[in-house]
Amino acid sequence: MNSVLTRRRSLAVLASVPALALFGRSVGATDGQDILSVRWPETGAETLFSDETLSGLPQVSFTTKTLWTEGDIEFSGPSLHSVLEAAGMPEGTGEIRLTALNDYSVAMQTSLIEQAAPIVANRINGAPFSVRDKGPLWVMFPFDLDIRYRSETYYALSIWQLSRIETA
Repeated sequence: MNSVLTRRRSLAVLASVPALALFGRSVGATDGQDILSVRWPETGAETLFSDETLSGLPQVSFTTKTLWTEGDIEFSGPSLHSVLEAAGMPEGTGEIRLTALNDYSVAMQTSLIEQAAPIVANRINGAPFSVRDKGPLWVMFPFDLDIRYRSETYYALSIWQLSRIETA
């Protein structure tokens, strides 16, 4: 019985090593590591984005309050629309799945994606942010700019630690 418990504990520790490595790491703007995967299973296409690649897309910035932070925060990064466009989203895609590092995921109707909102925020107050701070990527809406964004639908889509997007 003791050896079974020891084996389970060892497996649990080994399974958590990659997650621990991510949680203490702050992804910098020039480190070149891929931090976002966009996959289209129906075509077999996958596009990988580093922070540098995302920063090379047209940027959107706004200041807003959120349910998860204190005070006004400036969020900036490429629009989700431009990320999907750069990844070659197949025509007629009606729904995408956004998945976080911990495998939490939400489905989003593509009809909710506008040119400038939401953004894939890779900067808070002008600086990259770590997994510990809900980063390095956070889908963010300008909640203070339009009352329609202050609803359960949009709050639920504001997924932090975004790591993967694919057809739902």
